[in-house]
Amino acid sequence: MNILTKINNLITRNFKPIWEGSDREAAFELCNRIRQRIDVPEYSRQKFDEGYQYRNIFDIDYKAAKEEMLNLVFGWW
Repeated sequence: MNILTKINNLITRNFKPIWEGSDREAAFELCNRIRQRIDVPEYSRQKFDEGYQYRNIFDIDYKAAKEEMLNLVFGWW
């Protein structure tokens, strides 16, 4: 399984309740949990907040929000 598939699977299984509740703290925790699972350094709160400003992880469209979360986990902003 490639890393993108692994991350997407983790987001698919865990992100929806976070998205539904617009729970930023839970999003931070999930992001770092995923980063741990793929063996990359966790984000500091400051680094997560920087990425959060560029990504719309709570977009009204769930599919778009999942893609934004994926980009945030990867550090694409």
